Order: sequence, then structure tokens, then C-alpha cells
Amino acid sequence: MDTGVIIFLTSFLIPLVCFVFGRMYLESKKYLKFFLITFSTIAIIGIVMLFGIDRDNGFSVLLIVPLISYLIYQIGLKIFIAKFKRYPIDTAMDWRDGLHWDRLFNIGYLIIGILLPFGVVLGIITNGFRT
Repeated sequence: MDTGVIIFLTSFLIPLVCFVFGRMYLESKKYLKFFLITFSTIAIIGIVMLFGIDRDNGFSVLLIVPLISYLIYQIGLKIFIAKFKRYPIDTAMDWRDGLHWDRLFNIGYLIIGILLPFGVVLGIITNGFRT
């Protein structure tokens, strides 16, 4: 499998899987350093690969997306907690009344936190960003 395909899938799936399956860890202050170090390391590997192995197509820049997505999640979480004095509830398959702000947070993070950074970085790559 081509490294570009692996990087492409990794950059999109890491934030998505963390949000869907590891949300309790994303919200825990105990794991803050772990996620920052892990995602920063992935981003640094992507930047190093850009000037080494992946010089031709530039897809390795996409490895910055998990770090950006995590930072956006933390900012959104702080805003939600400041406004509602509680953590957002995972609303997947939860149809109870009164969770519209939680649903908006989840949908907003999916769009702003995962798809937007991925699209912006991918747009930069495809529109002529070359080393």
C-alpha cells in the first residue's frame, strides 16, 4: 500500500476514532499530556517525512490534523463547560429531550474539528504546496 494512502487514512481516522471511542479519555485531565505528546509526535513525524520520504506528494503534512483536531476539541470543551457547567453528553443513538446543545457540540466538532482541518490541509496540498 502506498504511504500516501496510509497517511491519508491515518490523519482522518485518528481524530475520529478518538472522538467516537475514547471520548472519556479526551475529556480527562489525566490524559492531557499523553494526547499532546502523542499527537505532537505524529505531527513532527509528518513534518520530517515531508522533507524525506514523502517529498514528492506532500501527504505527510496531513499528520498534523490529529493535533489540530485535539486542540479544537479542547477549546470547544472549555467553551461548553463554561457555558453549561457540565461535560457534553455523547448523543449517538440517544434521543432524549433536552440534549440539543450536546448534539450541536458533537456535530460541530465533527465538522469544525475533524473535517475542516483535514479539508484545509488537503486543499493546501492539492493546490500546489510542494517542498
